[in-house]
Amino acid sequence: SKLDEFTTQTEQAIKQFQSDYMGISATGKVCGSLLLALDDFRFKYPLNLAAMKCPCGKCDGFGKGYTDSEAAGIFLDAKHTKPRKGTEYPGMHRSLLWGLRAALFYTRVKDKDLTYSFLGLSSGYRCWYNNAGYRNGHITSTKRNTTNHMGNALDVQFKKGSQSTRCAGSDVDAIREKVFVKRLGAQLGWTERNTLSLETAAEGATSWVHVDVREYEAQYKIPRYYAVTQATADGDSMVEIARREGRLALVACGGIPPTTPPARAPSADERK
Repeated sequence: SKLDEFTTQTEQAIKQFQSDYMGISATGKVCGSLLLALDDFRFKYPLNLAAMKCPCGKCDGFGKGYTDSEAAGIFLDAKHTKPRKGTEYPGMHRSLLWGLRAALFYTRVKDKDLTYSFLGLSSGYRCWYNNAGYRNGHITSTKRNTTNHMGNALDVQFKKGSQSTRCAGSDVDAIREKVFVKRLGAQLGWTERNTLSLETAAEGATSWVHVDVREYEAQYKIPRYYAVTQATADGDSMVEIARREGRLALVACGGIPPTTPPARAPSADERK
């Protein structure tokens, strides 16, 4: 489908946002008040992109754009002729960032009775050098071969109740099911395309929530969907985007001035 198409999924997402976040009747219709609420949401649930940078000390935090492991010295054969394939994407995929924001909202507000709270990130970006064992410019750990953390995955830790350490076992299973699957529409495993995916405990995620976009199609993995700065992670104001696109009726229907007031010319005294 076209990226700017208003689909059934779009309508369902708007209805959920209206009901859960805005606390209004879920109409599925877009108005200025919805744009204001989206802008409010992004500032109430901020994320620190710097905390997601690769810790290898060999890249700038988001890889070097390598498409295989040769430069990092990881090979499938003893003669070093067959590197592993895996693309270092240019930043963190914005679906992961907004998915985490949504998880923060649900755990703090809508599902606060579950008593889960965000503790920290286990892992964000991992480039091929990090897979080779590099941390802070030196090899400090053994090699690994995972490729979905190259901009397409986050490992998130939560704690439960008054605990000070990350939860594990059935508690992690519960937050996966009750927040990430039920609220965010994520899937356990990787059977469906273009859906957030979760590792299960059996696949290794025993004390964290691993969420990735591994099964997104190539059209949804182009550079525009990856954040490399805090500004791109946060995104532009929805109200300003609507104004730039000339959707003034949409903006005005929420009681927002349809245009930005013109800048006042400086007085003669101010020009001195």
